Amino acid sequence: MKEVIIKGDVNSISDKVFARAQIDCVTVYQGTKKIEKNAFYMAQIERLNLPSTLEVIEDSAFKNAKINELSVPSGIVEKNAFIGCTMTKVTIDNKKAEIMCGAFSGCDKLENLCVDLEAPVNGSGFNGCMSLKYINGKEVLVLGDDGFLSFDEELSDYVHQNFNATTDVGFINRFIADEVKKIVSSTVTEDMSDIEKVYALHDWICNKVSFDIEGKFEMRNHVDSAVFMSEY
Repeated sequence: MKEVIIKGDVNSISDKVFARAQIDCVTVYQGTKKIEKNAFYMAQIERLNLPSTLEVIEDSAFKNAKINELSVPSGIVEKNAFIGCTMTKVTIDNKKAEIMCGAFSGCDKLENLCVDLEAPVNGSGFNGCMSLKYINGKEVLVLGDDGFLSFDEELSDYVHQNFNATTDVGFINRFIADEVKKIVSSTVTEDMSDIEKVYALHDWICNKVSFDIEGKFEMRNHVDSAVFMSEY
């Protein structure tokens, strides 16, 4: 299909209605409020235009769809709504859109996330986005004078506040891997025995963290990054 136009008097785009379709352009007019589960399952879409009237994009609505670029103007984006999609760039109006955990899970080609830095975004919505490297076109990690990676000064607070409970997000994985090298190099020495090295690293971890009684069920306390971003 060349183009699909969904007029505003269509309240909801139904389950599997465009599953596996090949479409050059999908335009959803103002008025549509819901995109149901599997509506665009495994579809191939060159251009996707969504309205600001959207209230919800349901679980797996675009599962494994091939999409070039995506803009989410509003609504709740449920878990797995865009799981396994192929876009390299996602733009989100995070003052109007709410991203649920895992909404973009497994979008392993996603490199650039464009958001309003004045509004929060649920970083766990991007779990499994292993190639995520940029926020608003700016590289999140920079190489410091000490030869190790750190977060860009402009983005640092935003990343710590919004991505401290994530798993397998590209720039977080790179940061943790580099932090481990940095900590090992400053904590152990060549003249230590293996058991002394283990003790030294164990003590570093114990001195770094404490048990969060009030937040023991919060995801930020159950991910690898917690140890390395705990000051936030």
